Amino acid sequence: MSNRRFSRVDAAKVVLVMLLATALGILFASLGFPETNIVLVYLAAVLLIARYTHGPGYALAASVLATFAFNYFFTDPRFTFEVSDTSYLITFAIMTFTAIFTSTLTAQIKRSARQALARERDTQALYQLTNRLSDAQSMEKIGTAALGSIGQTFGCDAALLFLTEKGEAERSYLQVGSALAQMERRAPDREIDAELPEELMLVPMDAKLIVQMLVNLLDNAVRHTPQGNEIKVCVEKRDGKAVFSVLDRGEGIREEDLPHLFERFYTTRGKCADAARSVGLGLSICDAIARAHGGSIMAQSREGGGAIFTFELPMEEEKQ
Repeated sequence: MSNRRFSRVDAAKVVLVMLLATALGILFASLGFPETNIVLVYLAAVLLIARYTHGPGYALAASVLATFAFNYFFTDPRFTFEVSDTSYLITFAIMTFTAIFTSTLTAQIKRSARQALARERDTQALYQLTNRLSDAQSMEKIGTAALGSIGQTFGCDAALLFLTEKGEAERSYLQVGSALAQMERRAPDREIDAELPEELMLVPMDAKLIVQMLVNLLDNAVRHTPQGNEIKVCVEKRDGKAVFSVLDRGEGIREEDLPHLFERFYTTRGKCADAARSVGLGLSICDAIARAHGGSIMAQSREGGGAIFTFELPMEEEKQ
């Protein structure tokens, strides 16, 4: 109804409310209340249906049902659809018109409220995007700000494709930008720097898996790096491979834990923060993704404190 799929829940609401209105009308009739009170009960029922169902069709159906129910239960002869008094025809017409008018008006008010809420969300998203862009000092940060706003506005994961002057895709930007956008939604109070190459890097990959891999590593860095310390993702070309590195300034990794970090459910007994990096499946999943792409992943402590997680992927051979 009204470009919406039929809803059994809304149909059940119509039936239930009309039954309750009829039961209340029978009670009023037994108490000697005038028929106008019963008509008002049905009008109130139509308004409730218009308010709590999706689409005006249910309220319109309720308007017709209310008229027939009033005729069947409360006009002589009872329990038939015959009309002995022609004056009731005017009552039915006014009742139907009033019910349809009020239900349509209620539906319009609901639609206007939804549109106002959508405009408010769009305005808020635009305001946040403006603030983020005013602080952006590089193309990567501009792209990250745009991705975050798009994802927030449409409630989805968005990816960004940078093009070269020749119109070719900067694939490294695509994956890193999407991962950074996800991290901005997860940890909006943390700043993550990015160093990306200027030249085109063609890397055969499953985009979703690589983005998930980067998100896992960045999330790991955020959880184990004190607020205000550096977190950075770097991409470079080295010996025919694309090398992705996630660097942080956490407490580093104990030497005896390094060989076991990518094992499933490996748990260290150390007290340092980064010793718990391997708990769960996050890093083992990263290892599996890298191997599935013909690459590898490794971890090491960073000079001056912190850790570096690096994974390499074979690049696409350049055509001669």
